[in-house]
Amino acid sequence: MDALQFVQAGRVINPSRISPLVVNAKRFSPDGFKLRLYVDKIHAVCVTAVAVTESYLYSVPATGLPQRQLRGIVHSQEWDRLVAFFCMVFHQPELGAQLYKDSLAFTTKAGQIQIARWCMLTCICRDIFTFSVAKGPSLYRPSAKTKKKDPPQSASRADPFLLDVTDMSKSVVCYRPYFRVNVPKVPVHDARNTDFSLERDIGSKGNLPVFHGEIPKQSFVEVAYTASVCRSGKDGRWNFSANLLWAIVMGTPKN
Repeated sequence: MDALQFVQAGRVINPSRISPLVVNAKRFSPDGFKLRLYVDKIHAVCVTAVAVTESYLYSVPATGLPQRQLRGIVHSQEWDRLVAFFCMVFHQPELGAQLYKDSLAFTTKAGQIQIARWCMLTCICRDIFTFSVAKGPSLYRPSAKTKKKDPPQSASRADPFLLDVTDMSKSVVCYRPYFRVNVPKVPVHDARNTDFSLERDIGSKGNLPVFHGEIPKQSFVEVAYTASVCRSGKDGRWNFSANLLWAIVMGTPKN
């Protein structure tokens, strides 16, 4: 219960539990169409407990941008509070989000892609979803297409997110895994079989063992992220981003 009821430890906050009066949204772009959440003058680090549905911290996702990501379902009661909190602090009745089957995506910044002029890159469709205060999470799904499953990946193999393209002398079709560079790694700590408390021990999380490999599905995980919104130039929609920082594994299905 401590993982769900955690409120605040310095700039680390639980958006499902903390008062909106503690934080403020500040613009960080000249046009004012990008806002980020702060505690006083420091970036707020939001922490949310999720049941993991997908983990792409080492393996390459089949679709989407070249970024590490973790997807998970928030407890229903905490979800309603989280949605109300973010819509309130960003002063929007509705925010777009990367949400699929009730699973929210926490992602890193996308890596750069190196492409020769004569190469071809497949367009990447971005799913658009919405969460709202007035109504429950509403889902807008593009036309369904058959997706290939990702091949099994191992943390011990070469990290596909850190590969560089050095030989661009031949005309080739660009497959996305080979054009991803410098995507930052995400620290994952292992708090299983420990008496870890976010409120008491958040400052010493670095002393926890490292969790190796992808996080199994249905694992109970505390995900840390910065929260920001930006306005789309096409339709004026405000979109929410949960920018993945680190994670703490509290339990896995085997435990």
